[in-house]
Amino acid sequence: MSHRSLYFKHQPLHDVTGIEVRWFVACASLDAAQALLTRATAVTMVRFRDALVECVTDGARTLGIADEVAHLWKVAEVVQIAPPLLFEEAPYGIAGMLWTCDLDRGEVFARSRVLAEVVAVALGVASDAVYCAHLDASDPDHVAALEEVQLVSAKLQLIPTTGGLKVLDALGDMLDAHFADPPSSEEEEDGEEEEDGDAAPAPAPLLPLNGQSVFLQGFTGDHKRRLKTLVESFGGTVVGRAASPTLVIAPDNHRSTCHRDLYDVRDRHRIVRERWLLRVSAAAELPDTKPDAVYALVSDLRDPRSYFYDADADTANCAADSWKAIREEWTPAA
Repeated sequence: MSHRSLYFKHQPLHDVTGIEVRWFVACASLDAAQALLTRATAVTMVRFRDALVECVTDGARTLGIADEVAHLWKVAEVVQIAPPLLFEEAPYGIAGMLWTCDLDRGEVFARSRVLAEVVAVALGVASDAVYCAHLDASDPDHVAALEEVQLVSAKLQLIPTTGGLKVLDALGDMLDAHFADPPSSEEEEDGEEEEDGDAAPAPAPLLPLNGQSVFLQGFTGDHKRRLKTLVESFGGTVVGRAASPTLVIAPDNHRSTCHRDLYDVRDRHRIVRERWLLRVSAAAELPDTKPDAVYALVSDLRDPRSYFYDADADTANCAADSWKAIREEWTPAA
């Protein structure tokens, strides 16, 4: 039994849940926001995890985390992040999201600045520039949003950024509209009477994963269910490893060797990290899988002319025709 499982087995019952944290960092100018975006894009989920540990240990006193509740924060983990987005008009800044698990819901709302401080530490910004909103997986009013929002970055891109709107208010308005009840039949009839009948129908959303058999490798529990819902919302089908998948999604920190059942997918660079799935949008074609591929030939890692060249790759004693996991933080050459 793991330390975490042992902890929860012997703890009194707490209202532990998953939390979706939406954050915004305000910047004084567009140039400052663009510079921050560059830094934030390079911040990994591991860094957010380390920031959470730092905040609930070294910063516990300043954040008001008393000894009797400190253990409720120390077992929490950051399990997923979404790529940050730039707000190019006032209010200037960047926005993003992260998800936690095993976090006591009472503590989240009693000490909401802790998660804002986590974002600040991870990004290297002042904590008073960070604004956070939370969605709670155990709150019935929040469940629909957590289950049905298909893609965090795509939804954030719909937020209007002109006229000095407050970002979190705009995000709330957008979600309210997204999950509003459909109009009644009478309202639809009234609307039809007002239209002249000449307007073209709105184009149907793309299903970029239509026809794809997707294997979710290394995911469990709520995390896997959330990814399954996302894949299916884009038209894909989630299958097992032995069902000849056409695409494999692995955790961002995946480093294991490739199973023989997946060699064909690997050879086409279609085993990708989870961050690739977060870039899929219902309004666009599938993004290139190569930037987020998990494996590459050792010969390509060594060849400066190759797309996958990596001067820091550890390829000692590796055959040129073998396949090796690419470093999580690797990026293709410009």
